[in-house]
Parts: sequence; structure tokens; C-alpha cells
Amino acid sequence: MGDAGSQQAANEARAAMVVRQHAQEIMKHLRDTHLPFFLETERFVVEITRSFKPTHEQQLQHIIATLVDSVSNRDLSASVSAADAERIHSTLHDHFVTLEQQLELERTKAAQAAKDPPAATPAAGAASPAPPPAAGAA
Repeated sequence: MGDAGSQQAANEARAAMVVRQHAQEIMKHLRDTHLPFFLETERFVVEITRSFKPTHEQQLQHIIATLVDSVSNRDLSASVSAADAERIHSTLHDHFVTLEQQLELERTKAAQAAKDPPAATPAAGAASPAPPPAAGAA
């Protein structure tokens, strides 16, 4: 059964590679023949990619769900081999390191944005200040 799973994974990896190569060829053709359209398409793809990026909470939920699935498929009274324990530890460590790196990057970006606000933001805020609240209006 393990061989069938690894064969399927290999086939999926090959198919994904073919799709990536085909997409790269299409984008190269567009870049060479229709540069403005290519640039707009590239900007659109970046925007879509960013909008579908999972949040830290979603990534953490995925990690926990994967761990629960892994544990629920095991005989809990059986001992865990050293290799399995190391694999689980390594996988969890990698996931948490990635999350910590992403969180640190976002903190750095937020700190930088707080230090250097965009020039357009203060001007827009100064042009239309919020009216003061009415004290005795009913």
C-alpha cells in the first residue's frame, strides 16, 4: 500500500512539474510578445496569491489537525519507535519555525510601517478630518 501511495505522489509531482513548465512557457511568450499584458497578469497573480495566503491561525489549525489525524490513526497503547518520534518532532519543529519566521517578518513590517507611514496617508487624513461629536444633540 505504501508503494501505491508513493507512486501516486510521484505521478502528481511529475504532473505538477509539467504544468509549471507549461505555465512558464506561456508567461515567457507573453513577456516577449505582449509586455503590458504580461505585467498586468503578473500583478494580478501576485494579488491573488496574497489574498489566498492562509493566516497564522489557519496554518496552526492545519498543523494541529494533521497531528490529531496522525495520532488518531495509531494504536495509542503501542510504543512509538524512535524513528517515528524523531520524524514527528522534526515535522512539528519545521512547521513552528516557519510560523515563527512569518510572524517575526510581519512584526518587522508592522514596526517599519509605524516608523515610516506612507506619504499619502497623512495628507488624506488631514484633508478630511472627522467632525467633532455633538455634545447635546439628541
